[in-house]
Amino acid sequence: MRVFVLGTGRCGTMTFAKACSHITNYTSGHETHRRHPERFPVYPDNHIEVDAHLSWMLGSLGDNQHTTYDVKYVYLYRRPDATAESFLNRPGAQQLVAALFQTREPQKLPLMRLLVEHIQCNIEVFLRGRQSMFIDIDSAAQQWPEFWRWIGAEGDMEAGRKEFEVRYNASSPTSVSVPAGMNRMTLNVTWDCNRSCPLCSQQKLREWYPDYQMSMDEIKAFIQSTGSHRFDSITISGGEPLLWENLKEGLACLRAANIADKIAVFSNGMLRDQITPEVMGYLDLLRLSWYEGNEATMIELKGNWGDRVQVVDRRSHTPSPGSLLPHDEVMPAECSCTGWMVCGEWAFSCSMLPSVIAECQISIQGYPELMCKVEPGYLERLAPYVPACYDPCRGCVSNHKVVRAMGVKCR
Repeated sequence: MRVFVLGTGRCGTMTFAKACSHITNYTSGHETHRRHPERFPVYPDNHIEVDAHLSWMLGSLGDNQHTTYDVKYVYLYRRPDATAESFLNRPGAQQLVAALFQTREPQKLPLMRLLVEHIQCNIEVFLRGRQSMFIDIDSAAQQWPEFWRWIGAEGDMEAGRKEFEVRYNASSPTSVSVPAGMNRMTLNVTWDCNRSCPLCSQQKLREWYPDYQMSMDEIKAFIQSTGSHRFDSITISGGEPLLWENLKEGLACLRAANIADKIAVFSNGMLRDQITPEVMGYLDLLRLSWYEGNEATMIELKGNWGDRVQVVDRRSHTPSPGSLLPHDEVMPAECSCTGWMVCGEWAFSCSMLPSVIAECQISIQGYPELMCKVEPGYLERLAPYVPACYDPCRGCVSNHKVVRAMGVKCR
């Protein structure tokens, strides 16, 4: 049997998926198709898939479930007004409504509610004549035993029911305002590396903290502190991230947290044994630096995973200057770097800040908007790195004025 849990989104699908994880005679998944958006996913038998995105592809869902399989559907319902309010508290929702309805109307709640009601209507029409069960997320804990019996579930029913007492992926109003292209996070998980490239901007960091490894406690603190915010992407970087001692567990934890549209690893690709199907299963993108001698590995990986592998010529990298250039030559900055960075328990408003601090031997005390502890509210305290007259800009290779002063062609 296959069970598909449909909904509008912002209706408790993550909570429902957590509850299903306590069922032992079914596998279960949450938004499985997000890992391979280029094709309709193939689901195993005896599987429960909880995915509001399936409500956008109901025709394909119906066509792909052959009559040889016993298929049941759950309509996970939430009141339209509460769903609409939750949607509008998510990054990008205002722009989505404006694009769909071709309006600049600042009061978008009625339009978002209309969109929610359209999706609900589509689900209701699709389910006519199909085996289905209606579950209201507000009473899901009471309906859980009925669902359990309906699908013939085995496992710990009470542990599953208790998951509805926890609010997963909750949405709440946030003061984080993110300029276009800036909603990206880099996790620097280790400064260890299997190479020692003269162009690398992380050299000083490796000298300072050669044993640095981001712990699972720090990963979990990052996820918890991020709260309802959702990044466009999270990139795992280093050093060489394939040397991270928590690689598989950390990627699995980030994927389950569902706080980013994409998860990527930026690697030199030379530790081929670490690039396993399990690791690739957690990733949307593997970004590799090309070096002389690893062409065969690049070709193999591209052949295995296609466009999910991106190759970057490392000769396009620019060395870190290691010193500050005069203020009048480089201010304001012309910056090509976007997004935040987290290293261990510290968060930075720019992904280049740690290496610039180390290379240029500068202090950013007095700039609390550039660096703070990873704790609830950290994104609100960090300014999106809009280039201005900050000292780190004068020694950063992502500042095109610095690069030109070095006599190197900009990336």
